[in-house]
Amino acid sequence: IMKKRLQEMMARYPEIGGEHRGIGLIQGIACQVPGFAKKVSHEAFTRGLIFEPMGVDKEVINLQSTLTISLETLNQGLDILDQSIAAALSD
Repeated sequence: IMKKRLQEMMARYPEIGGEHRGIGLIQGIACQVPGFAKKVSHEAFTRGLIFEPMGVDKEVINLQSTLTISLETLNQGLDILDQSIAAALSD
């Protein structure tokens, strides 16, 4: 589910130059726009989702989920991420 949703976001927002990273419950989007993952992190925080950008240049929107996460909670977090990407692009 995570990979599919992240791929949908990358297709919806091609301007971020996104590339899927990860496997299992640790996945993310590597962004080619400098500083973009940090902007998304801030937008997500204001909406109740916490993640820390990862990678050498902090370019990866990094999601790490627990093994016990419900499908509903996972989708809620991914919805927040989608909204946060849109908000960061509108700045």
